[in-house]
Amino acid sequence: MSWNNLIGSIPPSLSRLQKLTNLDLQVNNLTGQIPDSFGAMDALLELQLGKNRLSGVIRSLRTKLQIALNLNFEGPTPDSLKRLDALEVSDLSNNRFT
Repeated sequence: MSWNNLIGSIPPSLSRLQKLTNLDLQVNNLTGQIPDSFGAMDALLELQLGKNRLSGVIRSLRTKLQIALNLNFEGPTPDSLKRLDALEVSDLSNNRFT
């Protein structure tokens, strides 16, 4: 769903897709908070949210997450990033960590 000029916030209902393994919403016009419910997506292996206007942090991430590209975090570095044991690739550019 990248490059689709999606506008508005990310619907928390996406987290009901419990078998979803890849979520690519990068390069849209998404705004608002990253839904906390994304932390409950057990099958999620790849999450791409870069090049949007999102704010906030994901309070918890599944430890199976393997790729996290351009997440546009702001604020302190999330503790949940330290628990990603299966993380193979991480691009934390374009963030606003404090």
